[in-house]
Amino acid sequence: HILAKTPSHPHQSVQNLVHAHGATDFLPALQSFLDTNLPDNTLIPGDHDRFDIYCQVVVVTPPAFQVSEVPMCRRVRATPEKLASGRKPGIPARFDMALISVGPRTSHLRTLDGLRVGQVRAIFTLPRQFGEYPRALAYVELFTPFRARDPSSRMRQVSRSTRQLRRNAAVIHVDDIVRPCHLIPKMGESVAPRLIGGNAYEAANDFYLNDFIDVEMFCASVTII
Repeated sequence: HILAKTPSHPHQSVQNLVHAHGATDFLPALQSFLDTNLPDNTLIPGDHDRFDIYCQVVVVTPPAFQVSEVPMCRRVRATPEKLASGRKPGIPARFDMALISVGPRTSHLRTLDGLRVGQVRAIFTLPRQFGEYPRALAYVELFTPFRARDPSSRMRQVSRSTRQLRRNAAVIHVDDIVRPCHLIPKMGESVAPRLIGGNAYEAANDFYLNDFIDVEMFCASVTII
């Protein structure tokens, strides 16, 4: 996993993470991460803390032997909306979907076992007051485990996971991001008027996992071990 040498947006406030990145439960998710990974830490993260934010992580995966002998580099982006300024047009937000490891795995994506879909909202590092922590982190919103395939499309189905009526969020290590993935909103018999290209991930709740986005994903999805 490769990050830029310097953060895209250094010393960002918690409020910026909440409002610009949609990381609404950032502080409780970070506290839960610290409790698990830094049990000796006595500091409680709060609004006064500042975080170095990165706009993307590049995930380097082994070659897909079916098509290439070259390692693959795939970007996972977490960039907030950029408003228009003068003659420069605005840029919509990009919070990519990714496969997140929730169990032991090899470096090759052979099956989808031990993986869940998550939407990456922010990529950041811990401030120094929490110690010299060497690994970058990500705030993600998790989806449900994969359900049975849809009988018509034969695609796996997922929905946004919730906890106490809020999106189920967690802070994870960036190297738990296995690769980006693509979700297709579940439309039903008609397309809801509120669904447009820029907001489909936010407006919809139920999705299909696109197994056909590339060879690696297709092979992992159809393999049963």
